[in-house]
Amino acid sequence: YTALSVTSFIDKEKRAEYFEITDNEVPIFKIYLPENEFLAMKNESNKLTVDSIEGKIDGLLLALKNKINKLKGLNFIETFPDNNINEINNILPQLKIDKDGFAGFDVEEVLSGFNLDPEFYKEDELSAIDKHFFESNENFNINEIITIMSTLKPADGIELEQLLNTSNNDENIPDQGKEMESGKIPEIIPDLSAVEKFKTKNATIIIDINK
Repeated sequence: YTALSVTSFIDKEKRAEYFEITDNEVPIFKIYLPENEFLAMKNESNKLTVDSIEGKIDGLLLALKNKINKLKGLNFIETFPDNNINEINNILPQLKIDKDGFAGFDVEEVLSGFNLDPEFYKEDELSAIDKHFFESNENFNINEIITIMSTLKPADGIELEQLLNTSNNDENIPDQGKEMESGKIPEIIPDLSAVEKFKTKNATIIIDINK
């Protein structure tokens, strides 16, 4: 967090004295707020605007399409030879894996189940939006699907960590011929106008000088 002061914490007549004392010392400036105001400041700084969330969702949607296309292009028979199709369909029924080993779910139907409304995420913390978005389709929770897939044993030569990679760059997941979109999730920028709305006259400062 960043604090700005529009008035001086240090009386003018004492500034020269403080500067002289700190010529050869490194002071530590400690700024204190009442607990309730400190919490209020944190809440204000974490607020998001609709515009900033829309930009975030655009990137998340691209990443989601990438993950879904990779699931569609994955042959589960070849990837998990120790598990038959019935077993996998029992634990991952939403994938609707066919007899050839490919997921048969409808891509457009799945995508339509994810919440793209910025208002839905407005009360989230910055770090929570990714998780909230990928879990917003209760019938196709991407995070849950990845977690369940991680319990299956892949064929020799297939790196499970790469297969289930959920980072922004999904290039390492094996592509079995299906077209994929690539996208990088943009870093969200806090709403600085919201931060500027927080003001207080109850801050105090303590200067520690190690003598």
